[in-house]
Amino acid sequence: MSNDKLLSICIPSYKRPAKLRELLQSIERQKIADIADIIVTDDGPCEETKALAGEFGGTAKFIYHNSNEGYARTFIEFFSKCRTPYLMTTADDDTLSREAIEELLPFLKSTEPAFVSTVWNLRGGPGKNGCHYRGRRKAGEISLADVTAASTHAPGLVYNVGKASPLLEFIERNTELGRAAAFFYPQTLIVYILLLSGEKCFYHLSSPVNEGSAETSGLKDPAGNGYWSVPGRWRTSLSYIDIFRDLKSYALPPDGISRLDALVTKSELEAFRRVTSGVSGKALREYWMAGGFIYAVTHPIGLLRSLAAWARAKAAISRKLKSPVKRQ
Repeated sequence: MSNDKLLSICIPSYKRPAKLRELLQSIERQKIADIADIIVTDDGPCEETKALAGEFGGTAKFIYHNSNEGYARTFIEFFSKCRTPYLMTTADDDTLSREAIEELLPFLKSTEPAFVSTVWNLRGGPGKNGCHYRGRRKAGEISLADVTAASTHAPGLVYNVGKASPLLEFIERNTELGRAAAFFYPQTLIVYILLLSGEKCFYHLSSPVNEGSAETSGLKDPAGNGYWSVPGRWRTSLSYIDIFRDLKSYALPPDGISRLDALVTKSELEAFRRVTSGVSGKALREYWMAGGFIYAVTHPIGLLRSLAAWARAKAAISRKLKSPVKRQ
């Protein structure tokens, strides 16, 4: 692996050797290793994945785990193994585009962003059988109000290694505390802290990573709750609240600290939304609908006042989070 390149592409893999082989074959066909370092973590152990090192050792650097350490710890490890100024992750079941990577590299070199959210397309791509996904459809700066849309889906996100690495200790401490957000979304926590510190983060319209076979995620939090489960969503939103409160003692500029209360309120609202959107039981849905209807009939003025207050609070939070943080 040379260290004169600008970008490393990091691929976490857990017992999917066939998908990983397909991706590495594509990397070889496109000669992507000529313009970016390739790092693969076998978060297994998986003997079939380990055997791929003999086949693709000239293309990628392989890292092996004796036990399954999980996404968050693997993500943190990538930064210590990276020898380039920028790091991008992709799943082993997604696809890479050399053309899009070459479109992205000049932007990284000229702008030197702290973080970049690229376009990630569902299978088929925009205008075909798939669709554009992630955040907005135009380039520009990312604000605190954009972070969820810009960073919760990890493939294709790009990090300035020098700026992100000092934040990893905070992420790791939150995994040790068992906070679900640190397990499911360590990349999102990094983006929040970068923006709260006054760093510049951007949307870019290149599509270096796109959806492949879309395998089911087996990601779980320390309590065993799945990534998409209702308890998992609930614990994630609650843990964001604890994390944002802890950040008040972090080395942030005063303007960054002033945004934390808005982020706590935003997370409290998100906790309810995540639970309600994840409920699929017909009887429970009907019960809530009936309760909402009865309240609307018996307390119409109270309902309107509550809705108006919620709308005002939401608008105030949005205004607070959209303006850029001033650095010290």
